[in-house]
Amino acid sequence: MADRYPRCWLAEDGEHVMFSHRCAQIGGEVLETMLPNGPQGWTIQNREPLTVSPSIHCNPGGTIGTCLHGWWREGKWVTA
Repeated sequence: MADRYPRCWLAEDGEHVMFSHRCAQIGGEVLETMLPNGPQGWTIQNREPLTVSPSIHCNPGGTIGTCLHGWWREGKWVTA
């Protein structure tokens, strides 16, 4: 199976969301992270198909520039 990015899935604990993508700002390297949940993080709105909010925004280092921005809705990436 070919690598498909971005990807979003439930972590093994079932309470956190994992997100990975090829970051254009750092040469296409794959970044994978656990999105924090709670008041300052992401909320799992639906588990199947997976929907999380708010939007996901990659800005590596905070100064390089936006790599990607969008939402994970109904199991699919939706670009902002």
